[in-house]
Amino acid sequence: MRMKMTQEIRELKEKLKTVSGIEKVSLLNRLASAFLNSDPKKSKEYGEEALTKAKELGSVSEISSSYREIGISYAVRGEYDVALDYFQKALDMLRENGMDENLEIASIYIIFGNVYLRKADYNKALEFYFKAIRTTESAGGEDTKIASCFNNIGVIYNRLDQIDKALTYFQKSLEFSDENRFVAQCHNNIGIICRRQGKLDEALEYYFRALRIREEIKDKRGIAGSYVNIGGVYIDQKNYDKAFDWTIKSLNIFEEIDDKSSIATCCIKVGKVQIERQNYASALSYLQKGLHIARKIGDISDEMGTYKVLSDLYEAQNDFEKALHYFKEFTRMGNEIFDTEKSKQIAEMQTKYESEKKEKEAEIYRLKNVDLKELNHQLEDKNRQIIEAQEQIIRLEKENLERQMAGGFAHEIRNALAGSAMVLSSAMKGDKTVCETNAEELRLAFNLMEPHISTDELYEEIIDHFEIIEENEEMVDQILKIVNEANQRAMRVTTQILEYSKLGKTTPGKDDINLAELIRKIVEERQLEFTGQNIAFRLNLSANSHTKGSEVHFHSIINNIIINARDAILEAGNDRNFYIDIYLNQDELKYIIKINDNGCGIIEENLEKIFEPFFSTKPTTGTGLGLNFISKLVMLYRGKIDVKSTVGEGTTFTLIFPVGR
Repeated sequence: MRMKMTQEIRELKEKLKTVSGIEKVSLLNRLASAFLNSDPKKSKEYGEEALTKAKELGSVSEISSSYREIGISYAVRGEYDVALDYFQKALDMLRENGMDENLEIASIYIIFGNVYLRKADYNKALEFYFKAIRTTESAGGEDTKIASCFNNIGVIYNRLDQIDKALTYFQKSLEFSDENRFVAQCHNNIGIICRRQGKLDEALEYYFRALRIREEIKDKRGIAGSYVNIGGVYIDQKNYDKAFDWTIKSLNIFEEIDDKSSIATCCIKVGKVQIERQNYASALSYLQKGLHIARKIGDISDEMGTYKVLSDLYEAQNDFEKALHYFKEFTRMGNEIFDTEKSKQIAEMQTKYESEKKEKEAEIYRLKNVDLKELNHQLEDKNRQIIEAQEQIIRLEKENLERQMAGGFAHEIRNALAGSAMVLSSAMKGDKTVCETNAEELRLAFNLMEPHISTDELYEEIIDHFEIIEENEEMVDQILKIVNEANQRAMRVTTQILEYSKLGKTTPGKDDINLAELIRKIVEERQLEFTGQNIAFRLNLSANSHTKGSEVHFHSIINNIIINARDAILEAGNDRNFYIDIYLNQDELKYIIKINDNGCGIIEENLEKIFEPFFSTKPTTGTGLGLNFISKLVMLYRGKIDVKSTVGEGTTFTLIFPVGR
């Protein structure tokens, strides 16, 4: 389809017919810029033509401009690595010719920042925005560039959930903006913040302000962005038909201008809407398309978002295995982006920027004038807010990621356990036929609960050797009693997993617990299960070790570690006699529980990860929730958990709890 040309483009093309030399190169680069939002491929063609002529004329400035325009044409289509190469060529061309502190370089810094922002590399993005501010100041200042930097810093704060600061920077950007395109962007971003604050009518007002401006200036990309944001508000208002219509309009424009990153984002939005409309096949189609594009162009943010929505899709269809798989992918990527170390790097880079600005104050005052120094002070005040560390925000974000899936996972377990109750009842009555009929429910129930409960071997004995054990009533009673206790404990632990999804509201129990008695009970349960596995328990327990708490909590903590010890021993092979030592002692201030095994050990790089949510060294059987869950329970009782391990020799978990909580 032939693109409708704006007045600016028509005038530039007419003028191009009458000029030559450097003036023609400049017009070609201006045409490349003018076509960016309506036809990126055409923009690239004009940029390449400008580059060829600029090289023939030896114009450093126009060569750099051509590289920049070509790079932007790649960036808007999501080809970020190619774009970064062209931006670097543009920057090198200026630096090699002695241009270090001018507005052209500031513009390139901003473009670098924009690409890294799209790639969710916030450290790099902030680095280039601050460079742009410094360079703009040194070159005499330009409101448009300052406004752009403020706007994009606001975007970063928004993504880091610092909503108030994001709104402050968007409003500051609006104060510095005098071009329609920037004014529209500021209205759009303020709308985003209003939406996050739940002010949906106000958000729509700002979105429609931005849309009207973008329609006036025929900004196709901006119009599409407004469409998708308006659709997002309708999603929040649960008006899914309107949401679908607006989002599809946006997707059509992004496909027309070949903006791959925005196509991926729109596919996620359409997928969400279709889930709510219960059009699951359509939702899957859009999400698969979005995921394919996001992976291809290296858009981490959209790839991560697609995993989350895919998890929601499968959860809506009660396919919890796939839902958990995609949620793990979402969590893994989220932890990488919102890593605490990255937050520290951001704070360090911001502090470095402030330090460099102070060092330059005297030089700016001498070389410029008092007014410029005052401007420098104003910018310093505006940017000083950035210095506050991000660590608390990152921690909260990561904890939210941990909990979102726990609820659905626990419901799956509970459904399976409902069937297992029938097995137990039938077995206790000696009804072998009914027991076998419902066998799969019991298997599923216990397999899902691993590593909290591990009774597959016991289960197989009941089913495969029913004829043998039914002759020994005492053995049958003993086994069924343990299985029944395990089943009841599974239901209790399921409740705890549901509580885990809202940790923070969970409170310590107040029951009187005899820790030595509880440990012996757990060991008795596990000894029957471990029969034939060449594992000996060696206990050294203080008789007078009592505490206040929930027996379910402490059972989960200790049992989980024992199960992990067993798994480590089985992985080590059969080359020696294996043991699990459990030590319990108490003094006036604390009581200590040590659980030591001589299994395979844990490699050093995994020691730092074992308490992370969904991390597991047993990808086919482990949920990755066990150790993370018990670490939260230990903290709930103001305790500490430590682990030391040597590969090939074994592992020791140490639990320390204060006396007299």
